[in-house]
Amino acid sequence: MGYSGWSSNQLDEELVMNSWFITENDYDNILTTNDQSFWKDKLLQRGGKYKIWANAPSDIQMN
Repeated sequence: MGYSGWSSNQLDEELVMNSWFITENDYDNILTTNDQSFWKDKLLQRGGKYKIWANAPSDIQMN
């Protein structure tokens, strides 16, 4: 199966390095959102340098 975990303070350090895309939740029920457009919608909302990634193919080999 696999395992994923963080070492002590790893998540805090990753947040400081901007390794995570953090955004406000503006959905009433995130479980009922369209999962096909969720990521694209969030990137477009963020704008700027993030907009280019909004239209990236899910399989980067198709680029």
